[in-house]
Amino acid sequence: MQALPPIPFRRSQLEVFPLSQRQTLTRLEDVLIDPDRRPKKLTSQCMHQITECTASVIKAREKGASVMLIYGAHLLRNGAATILDRLMADDWITHLATNGAGTIHDFEYAFLGGSTESVKENVANGTFGAWDETGRAIILALLSGGLSHKGYGYSLGKYIHQDGCELPSPDTLRRQISSDPSNHLTSARADCLQVMEEFALKPGFHATSHRWKHGSVLSSAFAYDIPFSVHPGIGYDIITNHPMFRGSVIL
Repeated sequence: MQALPPIPFRRSQLEVFPLSQRQTLTRLEDVLIDPDRRPKKLTSQCMHQITECTASVIKAREKGASVMLIYGAHLLRNGAATILDRLMADDWITHLATNGAGTIHDFEYAFLGGSTESVKENVANGTFGAWDETGRAIILALLSGGLSHKGYGYSLGKYIHQDGCELPSPDTLRRQISSDPSNHLTSARADCLQVMEEFALKPGFHATSHRWKHGSVLSSAFAYDIPFSVHPGIGYDIITNHPMFRGSVIL
């Protein structure tokens, strides 16, 4: 007997929950650092590393060379977003890069004023990363940005800074796809059309308030027009737990 083909995984069956139901472990205002505050005393080894790094940055900027900061999510959890804002404002940093977790914490701090959950507890009960607003907002931002050939960092930074994003009408997307199918934006248009139809998303501006955007590195980079590269995890960032997720959108 011929074996039946496997049943495709139906992402629409994923259940997600509002962030208000999650026990959030870190609050932005508790961790955010004042750049003007006198720093705590450091070891001589740390001070040596900082002095060397500072000298290298100054030398690079004096030569007109770029300075790229590559960081992970713990930078945000340690409250350094305001320090980065100051460095960008004063033209010491010219490019930023982070991973998917860095953008997830960034959005949650800007939107909720808090982030971080218990991996041990929420993996055990099956809710880890299954949070509606985080996945929905990031996917919406990337869908909208992709229509203008914008990347992950720019698109999410704009979404946070401008408190939402614009989606075109499905008829406009269909017309663009059919009239110019070989266009380099066709795949982005098709992704957006599919998600809008499946989840009944209306055209126009989709507003999301970010009351704590002063703690968002992405928002600051957008405001200062500084390039921001994002290198997401394939299959393990928590936004893949959302029914709206499309792998093509993050790549």
